Amino acid sequence: MNHNNESTKNEPTTNQKPTTKNQQLKTNNQKPTTILQFGGGVFLRAFLGSFVEEANTRFGKQERIAIVERSRSEASEVLARQNYEYTVVAQGIVEGREVREATRIHAVSEIIAASENWARVLEIAASDSLRLIVSNTTEAGIVFDESDAERVQSGVVPESFPGKLLACLLHRWNMSNGAASGVCVLPTELIDNNASTLQSIIRQLCQRASVESAFIDWLDSKVLFCNTLVDRIVPGTPDKTSLAEYVAWLGYEDNALITAEPYRLWAVEGNEDVRALLPFTDCAGVVVKPNIQEERTLKVRILNAGHTLMAPRGIEQGLETVLDVMNHPELSTYIEEALRTEVALTLDYEPDRVQEYISVVLDRFRNPFLRHKLSGIRNGEEMKFKTRVQPSIDCFEGKFGRKPKFLKIEF
Repeated sequence: MNHNNESTKNEPTTNQKPTTKNQQLKTNNQKPTTILQFGGGVFLRAFLGSFVEEANTRFGKQERIAIVERSRSEASEVLARQNYEYTVVAQGIVEGREVREATRIHAVSEIIAASENWARVLEIAASDSLRLIVSNTTEAGIVFDESDAERVQSGVVPESFPGKLLACLLHRWNMSNGAASGVCVLPTELIDNNASTLQSIIRQLCQRASVESAFIDWLDSKVLFCNTLVDRIVPGTPDKTSLAEYVAWLGYEDNALITAEPYRLWAVEGNEDVRALLPFTDCAGVVVKPNIQEERTLKVRILNAGHTLMAPRGIEQGLETVLDVMNHPELSTYIEEALRTEVALTLDYEPDRVQEYISVVLDRFRNPFLRHKLSGIRNGEEMKFKTRVQPSIDCFEGKFGRKPKFLKIEF
C-alpha cells in the first residue's frame, strides 16, 4: 500500500469491511446476464462492478455482468478460480477524514475471451435479458477499422471494439427477426462525446458492410448511445506485501483484490427514459441529465487544472507526488487559493456547488494511499495548460479587467 509514514502506523478513522450480508451473498450464476462489458481491466471492475453490486445489495436489483476480453488474461484466470468474485477496497480522504472501506463484488457471472468463444458473446448479445452494454477499451479503442466491415459480413470476430459492437447488435436484430428490444450503450472511454463518436463509427461500418436499412432503422430507434464522463482513480492490484496486509485486515484471501479511491462519478447524458433503464441511478455518484457539460467543465477546470498548476511548482521544490505538494504548507495554500479565489469566479455555476466540488478535489489530492507522480502530470504540459488553465485566465481577465494572481506557469 502506498502510505506515508504516519498513515502506515494509524488505522483510518473509518475502517469498514464488507458487511455480513455482502460477504455471504452468493448470487445465482443461473440468473440471466443483463450487462455486457467490453474490457476486463481493473477500472471497470472497480467502477461498474461497485455500482452494480450496490444496486443489487441496497436496491434489490438482480443485475449480472458478463465481461468480454480480447483474449484470455492471467487476471481472468485468477477471477475464474474465485468464482468471479473479488473485493474492491476504497481508501482515501472524505470530508477531511481518512477512510477505508471494502466491498465484495458478486455481480460478475463470467469472463469470455472473444478470440476463443465469440459465439458465447453473440449468444448473450441476442438474449432478451440484456439491457446495457458498457465499454472501457482505452481511448484508442473507439476507432474506425474499415476492414471490420468485411469481418462483420463474414461472421469473423472483428478486431476493433466498434466492429464487435456492430456484430453484436446485428446478431441481436437478426436472431429476433428485427423485433429485438433495445439496449443502452454506455462507453466510459475518456474522450469527449464518447457515445456520439462510437455511434458515428457504427454508422460508417454499417455503410461499408451494406447492412439492411431495416437494421439501421432499429439501431436509430431502439439503441440508446449515451455520452458519459467517468471519474475514479483506480491504482489496481496491490503488490504482494500490500496484498498480505489487506488479507490480514479482511480475514479472507482474495488474489483479485483491487484498490480505488472512495470518490466516483458517472455522469450520463440522457433523459428520463435513460434514467429508468439504468439499474444504478440511485447510487451515490451517478448523475443522469440531458447535458453533462457542467461535470466536464468542473473536472477539467478544477481537478485537472489543479494538477497542472501544482506539478512544475512541486518539482521545483524537489517534491515527487501530489500528496507531497498538499503536505507542503505554502504550495497547498497556493493551490487552494488558485482554485477558490480565481478559477471558481470564472465558472457560471452555483457558487456553493463549485466550492463543494473544490473541497472534494482537495480531499482527493490529499489521499495518502495514492502515489500520483508530478513528473507524469507534466507530460504534454503546454497543451494541458491551454485546455485546463487558459480558459480560466481568459474568463478572469474578461470579467475583472486584470490578470489573475495565481493562474500562471512559466514554461
